Amino acid sequence: PMIITGSEDGTIRLWHVNTYRLEFTLNYGFERVWCGSQLPSSNTLSIGYDEGTIMIKLGREQPAITMDNSGKVIWAKHSEIQQANVKTLGDIEMKDGEVLPLSAKDLGSCE
Repeated sequence: PMIITGSEDGTIRLWHVNTYRLEFTLNYGFERVWCGSQLPSSNTLSIGYDEGTIMIKLGREQPAITMDNSGKVIWAKHSEIQQANVKTLGDIEMKDGEVLPLSAKDLGSCE
């Protein structure tokens, strides 16, 4: 179990729940951290910054998906890097949990 904190210097700190010892410090170069949330029974952590949002999987500490304040979303699917823009949806009505009809643009591949 971990305690997760965020701060105005843009860092996320992970603390051991029993010893209160600092285990990890993560810094992705964004401004202030406003919020953090973990999926129950998962290593997935979402972090909200002034400049956007990222989602990481603890254990790999690299963002699995990121979104900036302009609505641009970038993610890795296997070795392919893809991008979509949420603002292109406009003001359509959607239900919570519904899949967004985004058109993905391939940015290339990585190893």
